[in-house]
Amino acid sequence: MKSKIIVYFAILGLFVISYMMWHKTESKGISAEINMLEERNALLSVTTGLNSGYYELYNKDKEAIVRTFDGDTTAIYKQGKAYIFKDNGTKENEKENEDVGVGVSVTIEDGLPTLELLKKIVRTGEEERQQNENGENLYIYKAEEVPTQDKLLNEFIRNNVQECTGVQVEINLKPVLQGNIKILSNKGNVLYATFSGYQELNNWKLDTGWNTATLKGKDNSYLQNLRKKELSKLQNNILVYMQTLNKSHLKNGEISGEDYINATTEQKQRYVDDVLSELVKEYSVVFTGDRVSMVRQLEEYYEANGTDLNLVSTVQYLCYTQGLLVPYEYTSDSEEVKLEVTTEANETTTTTETTTETTIK
Repeated sequence: MKSKIIVYFAILGLFVISYMMWHKTESKGISAEINMLEERNALLSVTTGLNSGYYELYNKDKEAIVRTFDGDTTAIYKQGKAYIFKDNGTKENEKENEDVGVGVSVTIEDGLPTLELLKKIVRTGEEERQQNENGENLYIYKAEEVPTQDKLLNEFIRNNVQECTGVQVEINLKPVLQGNIKILSNKGNVLYATFSGYQELNNWKLDTGWNTATLKGKDNSYLQNLRKKELSKLQNNILVYMQTLNKSHLKNGEISGEDYINATTEQKQRYVDDVLSELVKEYSVVFTGDRVSMVRQLEEYYEANGTDLNLVSTVQYLCYTQGLLVPYEYTSDSEEVKLEVTTEANETTTTTETTTETTIK
């Protein structure tokens, strides 16, 4: 009898050890999936509410460029630092501001882009697994301590969440890699950000001017010139990717910019409707913009940039950089508190931001 008990507990012990090792392997697997995005130069569209959020480009050196959909804020992430450029002007003079740096404030903060924030919570949080209706695993990580390195996250919590009790990350690997970040609260959980899928762009690196030794003693104008270079590279990288992908993948990729410009107003609207319908179906997203306004935006884009880019790539670029293609999570009912308040929070943050002259020390 005694030997049977010993055997029983030995088997139980092996089971517990195996479970713990499996649990640890699962966490490493999720971290590996996130690392893979950086290795593949992933471009993410991170939504923080309808038409609100930012697109982010990563590289294998753990550098990132982040741009808000409305274009008023750009952040460069390198070696744990965030160089944040905020346009304090109006939409009418936004292009002028970007060209010469007028009205653009620069701050330097400790910061984590979305993928680094996800990895930190996955490493430190308590894991649990659930299954959706299709039997696919949903990995959930809860952490009571909110990462203090991320200023934007902490500002968001301060402006929008009462009685914060922690942060939660949800990762779904199928049918596409999807991540959600939720703020836990006694007043109801708040969905902070989500992304669904990613695009794999060409290899890129930040300019060597961002190196710590090079930055020492530099002022705002130097940083703004670096920012302008990075935004130009970002735009070109996105456009090259979309043009290459859509040329062989989407049937409306055969419509050239010249075809669009020479079409009648009625034909232009039909082109736009067909392209948007194809993009929505292909990427399982919702178009939240105005189809009539898109006709005018396309005319303005081709007038300013020429007609080399085909129609579907141009529509996709305009939608992607304005946050007009939104995951279904933001159009369906949910128990989580929706982030219509995010826009108000961003406005509050913007109005309290002061323009300062920054010199790197």
